[in-house]
Amino acid sequence: MRFYLGSSRDVFIGCLHVDNVGPGFRIFNPSVTAFGDRILLSLRASNIEKCDRTGKFFLSPPHRELKNEIILGELNEDFSLKWQIHVDLQGEAKKQPLAPHGFEDMRIVVSPNDRLEGMCCVPSPDYLLKPRAELGFGKYFSAKMGRIQFSPEFEIDRVTIFESPFKRRMEKNWSPFT
Repeated sequence: MRFYLGSSRDVFIGCLHVDNVGPGFRIFNPSVTAFGDRILLSLRASNIEKCDRTGKFFLSPPHRELKNEIILGELNEDFSLKWQIHVDLQGEAKKQPLAPHGFEDMRIVVSPNDRLEGMCCVPSPDYLLKPRAELGFGKYFSAKMGRIQFSPEFEIDRVTIFESPFKRRMEKNWSPFT
């Protein structure tokens, strides 16, 4: 069965399958950009799961640490997945991970100097787990926006964390423009 976007029968919704995703991880938040003559995408793989009709998110299984991963890939002309890689968020040459829980909701773009970049949410390490493993935000929890610059090999080259221009602890889904 196909689900069409609008009245045109030429545009439809399909299902994208990715490989090498850990058990209990779900794929969501796609972002697509043209990169020269290629179509690149990013996906978020996370062990967070909706488990009730209210739309509240719960960690699955209870008392397990939240993990987010970034998958980059290229699409064929028919929008099938040509290749994919899992972006290294641990920073092999670094002593500490770039983001303890990973980056959230990345949107990829091509910069004016033809580099692949992404804007994402960078949560602080102190997620608060409530009863039934409901995901909450503690007194000191913060989420800041981050800019990721990728190398030509699609590895993280640089991460810049932005302070809130409004002095807020929770920032998500904005991007600086000049």
